[in-house]
Amino acid sequence: MFIAAIFNDYSSCHTSFSEGITSLESRDVDRAVECFSHALASVTDKHPNFKRYVSYYGIARALQGQKDGVMYCRSAVSEDIRDGDLYLNLARVEWFLNNRRNAVVALQNGLKKDARHEGLALMWQRIGERKRKPVFFLPRGNLVNKMIGCLMRR
Repeated sequence: MFIAAIFNDYSSCHTSFSEGITSLESRDVDRAVECFSHALASVTDKHPNFKRYVSYYGIARALQGQKDGVMYCRSAVSEDIRDGDLYLNLARVEWFLNNRRNAVVALQNGLKKDARHEGLALMWQRIGERKRKPVFFLPRGNLVNKMIGCLMRR
């Protein structure tokens, strides 16, 4: 699930970053990794866009199949960040890696920081919340819960 970038003001960003966004949106992941890597190398960790570059580099690496991509996205939101795009990228990567619970936590944390972020709200709406288990004392993956759940959805 890839939702287009929400951040649209590239005036303060390195040109490689905007090229990386374009590459990512056109699904040219290898080129996106190259561009984001170049943008990241052009700044120090004190630069105002450093976390943004790290986050987008992480999502591109994850889409490329690199396991360390999620770590880049997690590090980008490790401090008290108010940027909803960073949480959205983390949620995207977690979802891509089939870590639904972590994706939901990232979305919830992002919405706490930026309640009006359209990308977070859209992804939250798309993945939805899980309904309660039919038989609450059995694990979600239990055959009884799966069968009853299938019958309830019909």
